[in-house]
Amino acid sequence: MARAWVPLGDSENVDSERLSAVKRRWDSPVIVAIGQPREGVEGFVRTHNEADLARNVVQASESSGPRIVFASDLGAVTLMCNDLSATRTWVADVLGTLGVDDTAAAQLRATLREFLRTGGSYAATADALHMHKNSVVYRLKKIEDQLGYSVRDHRLDLENALELAFWLGSAVLTQE
Repeated sequence: MARAWVPLGDSENVDSERLSAVKRRWDSPVIVAIGQPREGVEGFVRTHNEADLARNVVQASESSGPRIVFASDLGAVTLMCNDLSATRTWVADVLGTLGVDDTAAAQLRATLREFLRTGGSYAATADALHMHKNSVVYRLKKIEDQLGYSVRDHRLDLENALELAFWLGSAVLTQE
């Protein structure tokens, strides 16, 4: 493991385009975890801690290949990876049958995740997933039938569980 602090000069952001170009040239599984750039010693410590939490998420996900992950993309997921056993149990409780590690459940999770990300818009979800709006309506009805409640009723828990499933995959999903 190597840790690096890279001064950005006048820039306030990391150039993700340049990082992606570098990543394409990597042959081995490399993880680059990036915290939000901040100023001063306190900012450096906070940035370092965020990057370390992001690294934990990538390692817990058992992903293969080179990965560049920004802590800002992971949000609260970084805070939920210290106890994967408890996280796995919680995800199973929240998602029920949607938390099974199979293709059908993954398709429903992706639909629900996008639906919640678009503010509950059937049309925006359909556009984002390249589907017909009626297909989204059908899937959401199927999801609510499996959950036993409206997805709007437990939105925060669902969003967190879906983000954990998205980033960590089989590490937090129920095996068939």
